[in-house]
Amino acid sequence: MSKENSGEQNRLLSEIEKQNEVIISLLGRMAFTPEKIREIVTKKKHNPEKYIKGYNACDGNHQVTELANIVGVKQPTLTPILQEWEDVGIVFEVEKPNGKFYKKLYSLDVKKQGSRKSETPESEESIATQKIMKEQT
Repeated sequence: MSKENSGEQNRLLSEIEKQNEVIISLLGRMAFTPEKIREIVTKKKHNPEKYIKGYNACDGNHQVTELANIVGVKQPTLTPILQEWEDVGIVFEVEKPNGKFYKKLYSLDVKKQGSRKSETPESEESIATQKIMKEQT
């Protein structure tokens, strides 16, 4: 196989991976409302907004230790929580050569402290979803 064919295969696989992530995100929106995901993520948590930030950081690029730092807990505390989120279906595991990573279905609004306004992070999934929807029209 030539380098050119290999490069084309890698590009196609990358494109298919992105499309699959968009499909998972769209299906997740059908199965889980933002309120339901927020309820699952924050249930019985002392600092619920930090868990929302941790959930939003499940972008496939942060290792479990990094996610635990975002939430403000130790990794052994967060590991079973991530497993529960995976079991429920609001995150999925991504295996990479340098460890285990998690991806969320879609980002949740993060309420600013002392404000009723919220920030909606522009996630890769929402950008990719908008791009695909635009291409299909």
